[in-house]
Amino acid sequence: QREQYRRLERKSTAHTRALINSQVTPAQAKLHNRLCFITSVSYPTAVCHLYSERQLDNLQKPYINVLLNKMKFSRKYDRRIVFGPIENGGLGRLDMRVEAGLAAIETIVRTLWTPQ
Repeated sequence: QREQYRRLERKSTAHTRALINSQVTPAQAKLHNRLCFITSVSYPTAVCHLYSERQLDNLQKPYINVLLNKMKFSRKYDRRIVFGPIENGGLGRLDMRVEAGLAAIETIVRTLWTPQ
């Protein structure tokens, strides 16, 4: 459990540094978040159910600050707006805490529906 969390911390830090050191447009920053960060960091959380909300928040917090900066928003932007749906005026970014829960449910459903 602890070793897996350390690996995820290293991945998160690597993605954060990659985004800091790149000159990307706000649209490219959104793509990096969705295609690189969320997929690589949230993938193991589906099978490791022992992550607390605080741990998941600590994994994504530095990255989200950099992402907001690249998207031309203040890093102090309210997280309810950052993770809120676009239809309601939010930015529509994916929250690791929610994604981990959804991935765990998806894994359980797939396991139950797999023919034996």
